[in-house]
Amino acid sequence: MLGSDAQDEIARLTRAVQQAGADHAALAAELGRFKEAHQDLQHVERRIASATEELKHLEYLRGRVSGEIDAIRP
Repeated sequence: MLGSDAQDEIARLTRAVQQAGADHAALAAELGRFKEAHQDLQHVERRIASATEELKHLEYLRGRVSGEIDAIRP
């Protein structure tokens, strides 16, 4: 039969294992949220890059149109 100290130690270790399992689950959930946020951020970065390229193209077209208008003005 186990002594009182041994039983207390087993109970303490059991609680520690349970807490470690809960901490692991919480960290796994946090990692999942981080990965989702990272994917969202990458999507936003791609949209910004696309919008920047479109803006550069529109600025180029504006310059061409302005040049052509200036060329046909008397």
